[in-house]
Amino acid sequence: LPLVLTLLDHDICVSEIDVLEQVHINSTIFVNTTICNNGLENETNIPIDFIVNGVISDSTIIDLDSMSYTELSFLWTVPDEDLDYELMIKAHPVFNETYLENNEISQMISAYASTDIIVENITWIPYNITDGDTVIFYATIKNIGNQSTYRNFDTSFFVDGEIIGTQEIQGLESGDIEIISQTWVSTPDKTTIKAHADSTHKLRETDEDNNNKTRSFEIGKSDIIITQLSWDPLSINDGDVVTFYASIENIGDTTSRLFYTRFLIDNQTIGEKYTMGLDSEETIQLCQVWSSTAGAHQITVIVDSQNQVIESSEINNKYTSNITNILMSDLVVNNITWIPPTFSNGQAVKFNATITNIGNGNTTQRFYTDFIIDNQPDCDCGGSLQYVVDGLDSGETKNISAVWAATSGFHNMTVYADLEDDVTESNEINNNVTSPLPFVTAPDLILTDITYDPTTIDDGNMVQFNITCENIGVGDTATPIGISLLIDDIVFQYDLIDPIKSGNETQWVVFKKWVAEYGQHTIKAIIDHQEMILEENEINNEFIIQVSIDDHTSPSLVQIYPENNSINSAVQQVEITLSDGYGSGVNLDESTIIILKDAQQIPGILEIEENDLIFIPNNPFNDGNYTIHTIAVDYEENINIIDTQFFIDQNAPIIEITGIVEDGYYETPVTPTIAIHDNNLLESLIEINNHDFINGTTIISEDAYEFYAYAIDNAGHETNKYINFSIDLQPLPPTAMKVIRQPTNATISWNANTEEDIAGYNIYRNEVKQNVGLILNTTYYDNGLNNTISYIYNVTAVDFAGHESDMAGVQQLHIGLQEYGIYENNQCFLTIGCADLVKINISNEEDSTIDVDEVIVEVLDSFGTVVFTSNIDSFTIDQMGYANIETQIFTTENIAKIRVIALVDTNPIQYIFDVQIRNQPEYPIEIIAPVLLEGYGDDIDILFTNYGSSTLSINPKDIKINLLDATLSSLSQGSGYNSWVTIDPQTTATIGGYIVTPMAIGEDIHLEDLSLQINISTYYGENPGDNVGMIYNYTEEVENIYQTVPAIELYHSNLIKGETALITPTFINQGTSDLTIKQGDVIVEVYDNNETLLSEGYSNNPTTTVLSGCSQFSVIQVDIPIDAPDDIILNVILNASCDISSEHADNAHFSVDTIKQSVPFEYNADASTDKDIYCTREEVIITGQVTNLNGTIMPYEGIRLKISSKGFYREYWALSDENGDYTF
Repeated sequence: LPLVLTLLDHDICVSEIDVLEQVHINSTIFVNTTICNNGLENETNIPIDFIVNGVISDSTIIDLDSMSYTELSFLWTVPDEDLDYELMIKAHPVFNETYLENNEISQMISAYASTDIIVENITWIPYNITDGDTVIFYATIKNIGNQSTYRNFDTSFFVDGEIIGTQEIQGLESGDIEIISQTWVSTPDKTTIKAHADSTHKLRETDEDNNNKTRSFEIGKSDIIITQLSWDPLSINDGDVVTFYASIENIGDTTSRLFYTRFLIDNQTIGEKYTMGLDSEETIQLCQVWSSTAGAHQITVIVDSQNQVIESSEINNKYTSNITNILMSDLVVNNITWIPPTFSNGQAVKFNATITNIGNGNTTQRFYTDFIIDNQPDCDCGGSLQYVVDGLDSGETKNISAVWAATSGFHNMTVYADLEDDVTESNEINNNVTSPLPFVTAPDLILTDITYDPTTIDDGNMVQFNITCENIGVGDTATPIGISLLIDDIVFQYDLIDPIKSGNETQWVVFKKWVAEYGQHTIKAIIDHQEMILEENEINNEFIIQVSIDDHTSPSLVQIYPENNSINSAVQQVEITLSDGYGSGVNLDESTIIILKDAQQIPGILEIEENDLIFIPNNPFNDGNYTIHTIAVDYEENINIIDTQFFIDQNAPIIEITGIVEDGYYETPVTPTIAIHDNNLLESLIEINNHDFINGTTIISEDAYEFYAYAIDNAGHETNKYINFSIDLQPLPPTAMKVIRQPTNATISWNANTEEDIAGYNIYRNEVKQNVGLILNTTYYDNGLNNTISYIYNVTAVDFAGHESDMAGVQQLHIGLQEYGIYENNQCFLTIGCADLVKINISNEEDSTIDVDEVIVEVLDSFGTVVFTSNIDSFTIDQMGYANIETQIFTTENIAKIRVIALVDTNPIQYIFDVQIRNQPEYPIEIIAPVLLEGYGDDIDILFTNYGSSTLSINPKDIKINLLDATLSSLSQGSGYNSWVTIDPQTTATIGGYIVTPMAIGEDIHLEDLSLQINISTYYGENPGDNVGMIYNYTEEVENIYQTVPAIELYHSNLIKGETALITPTFINQGTSDLTIKQGDVIVEVYDNNETLLSEGYSNNPTTTVLSGCSQFSVIQVDIPIDAPDDIILNVILNASCDISSEHADNAHFSVDTIKQSVPFEYNADASTDKDIYCTREEVIITGQVTNLNGTIMPYEGIRLKISSKGFYREYWALSDENGDYTF
């Protein structure tokens, strides 16, 4: 097809751009371009732009004829940045040009610095490298180009062509060097190190082929061998501890690598030793111990057992040697005996046996022997009685023994040698011998009687049971016996009683008392309830009695409506709830209600609703006093007559107000008086303008008033009464009057009155009023005066009601309220409940000195009543001088003004100032208390903030702290402590306090939902305690927990009749407060089972402070009477106090639960050891003798040895011989 070209009238074209693709930074280059006019029209004023990265760098204007072109050059300096740039040539469109796609052309170029990075040198440490060394290579990198580079680039290190690390360099100035390092753990056969700068090609350099440098090094291989192997002892017995010695030598080059040497017996590893490198030709010796066993063995040592070292030879690392055959032992048991020859249940029996090594070999191996009863190591009838033997030579014997507490029945006793097969023997089947034991007689426990106190039981009685226990068997019991008491087949009490010998009996007093309930009950006692003791007869352990409880207690009143002595506005019916406690129950059909008024019975209907009696009167109760006569009867015909009262009051209180009338208008102060009439008045309220009003107070301030009185009686009747009235008094005389006299005129000025209803002022000259109408401002000019006449001026104030004040003459003093209270938000405030400073300025405007007799500062409430007064003594003010004085006031509610009165020659000069008051920003008291612990004393912190502008003081010992329960009843009282605390304005003081949390005993004390109530009195004045300020009451909830660990642990010596016992109570202070125990504060009491006091003792320790978290023990001597019963009760009482002196704070009281202690001891035993100091595993020999209380020796008696030291505790049995001596 033919190609048809259409020429446009207007077409400007940018045909090319000629520039280098890479240029140096900071260089100046030419950017060449060709501009064509392909249109049919000639063009003039064509704008051409040279643009770099979107910003015009240069421009020109050209003319072009049709079908012509021109070449342009732009001069451009490359920026000092190593970047890529976009260059563009753009021809602006001419008029009517429509084809624009060829009007611009662009090209990317790169600018680079004339940078040339080389590796100038490579060094390393250590210079002579051995296997396993940590080598540090250092490369010196230099920029030999004439341009700096600020690009980050990498330098990599290669060992034999393998990369070992890369380090980054953050740019490099022209001519500068930087030394970088790389660590490497050496291995043999590596020979070259190369450093490659700009290894990741981040830089454009003038020479890209000079970035590498390589150096060579050498590393040799080690060769580690075993040169010698020996052991000690050379002649080995079974069980010997053998030490092997291996000599290790490096016959190759040095290695720094860690390697292991392994010791094996019969190819089983017995240990490994590590070596941290070995120099060339260096020899070391390694040791390994082995506990030998009998038989033939082979010892092998392998050096570099884990192949951690690359060696020149890997086949010379093992050394093997044979050990001479170790002879075997053979352990047997013989010569089994026991003492005494025959025994009874619970008696201590001593077994003896001999262990002999009849084998050819010695053994030093520790092995265990054991006496086992009936092949049951863990059964109750026998037990495992182990004995340790530390080796035995061939032909040697070892005597072993053990003590067993015999149990009834037939038994076999087996003695084992090498119980756990610790010794390798020639014969492993001859290690035990079994022998039958004599028959052991068994006990037979029965219960013979159950008695109770009181012997005649009524419902509600606290009953204590006494059980008679007897052993009718031929054998004794050796362990404590479990015994239970069940009431109506429910376990009431479980206890452990002491062992009972054959033919003996004992009494079990059930300390828990039963509250008797009406009816027939089954009382059952069971001895050996859990069948822990083997008896001759196991079916005679119970004893049962039947107890019938009579009901001799009358029913009681539980609840009544209306409540006793209550006052009610109306009562529809009387409701009564009765209870018979633990008795036969209330017989509501026989019980009744009789209601009387003025000795007349009120008719009505008696109904029974569930468990309540309800009386509904035929006619409503009217005003008066009523007696409820309740006759309560139970099913055993016990009768209780209960009388209660209630009142009906249907009349509201009567309020009478005198001294003021509704809409009254008064020109003088008034004194309202209120009288309230009601026989059952509960509460009343009197207010004036919504503020509390004290009956009989005189109101002296001008204002419109609303007077309000309110009363409510106990029946809930209310009465309100309102009276509105107003007071408009004579104005006060104006103040600060001045007269400036000229020959023929005078200027009189004064201060404006502060009353809000001032209409104007009158001026008097020589007591003659000068003005016709009221003067509305506070300045008056008097003209036409005679220079030879003296004039006296006075001014009065007049209110809108026409009341005129007394005349005010010229005042000598001017009084100003300079500052008061807290300055906040550009104004002053007095703070309610705080002490505040008031600063007053008094100026003398006369030409002579003025003596001020006294200054009185009065604080007025909104009624004008003076609520506070402060007096300032006399002082003198110089002519035209001033005095700044300050005083302290106490701010209460309803303060409105401060009046300052200055007495000069007994003449008062007074000024009244309005003041602003504020509430305290927050309540000033905060309590920081720990979690209170039952029974203990705790420290609490009371934070008090003084929001006033003057100092307050608090006496901590006056602070009362009450611990309250959920009903807000006081459980205990505490106090603050330490001396007076002074609190500066706008600061917070921390005051220490103390409280005791009582024990939760019975139903009287409940430790739920507790709170602390703080009562704090504040004082103000120059000295602490001068004036009483605000009294604060603050309550805050606190957390508490119950005791889980007893406060007192009780230890004691033997309690022997007729002797003095040492009782050691240890007190643990678990509270947060330190407690003080004074001499005599710890008491130990001894009681019999009837709670009769037998003796007591007191602590003789000096006063001691027990810190929180610490303990303190006391040693108290208590005499045990010679005629004391076999069972006694120890009771420990401890009183502790916080170390403060306050009449408010309660002390902490602790007592240990009564503890039943056995008194009689039939014999004594002593113990001593053969040495004072022993080595580990050394045998300890304990000896002693057993005697009766009268000194008679006791043969064949069992001794329990208790051995303890630093956490170690064991119990063992021993048996005395025929002379009463024993050895263990």
